[in-house]
Amino acid sequence: MTIQAKGLFAGRQQCYSDQEVVEGLQSRRHDMEEWFFKTARRYFDNCFNQVFFDKDRKQEIFQSAFLKLWMEIDNKRIRNRDGKVCRQHSCGEYRPMTCSLTTFLMAFARTEYRELTRSVKEYYYGDLFEDAGHAEMPSTVFDREENVEELRNRI
Repeated sequence: MTIQAKGLFAGRQQCYSDQEVVEGLQSRRHDMEEWFFKTARRYFDNCFNQVFFDKDRKQEIFQSAFLKLWMEIDNKRIRNRDGKVCRQHSCGEYRPMTCSLTTFLMAFARTEYRELTRSVKEYYYGDLFEDAGHAEMPSTVFDREENVEELRNRI
């Protein structure tokens, strides 16, 4: 699989395979690190632009996802084997990856996004229930013989 970046470096078009990227990152080639970061950033921005309106959260998700991918490569859980990019599975066996590095990055980003929306949702619902607990309710609400907890759950 090949990652291609258009116009990232002053009109030069560069194209590296995933194997070259893994090798370059593991050997700490600064030019490869910079190229991969910019390419991954552009790919992420193109995929997630419609999802986020908050630039800080978008940046947070990208950085977290990129760091996870970087650590996978740096710790050699992703490495080149037999001319293919392979990933170490929980059993310790290396198997060829079935997607590109940028697609793998987006899987990490999707997980980060889900965790973020889950935490925001829990925060929002926690505030909602707290506010509902302190709100004044008309006496007609309690005319029925209902449990207050059931009422809160319905709210």
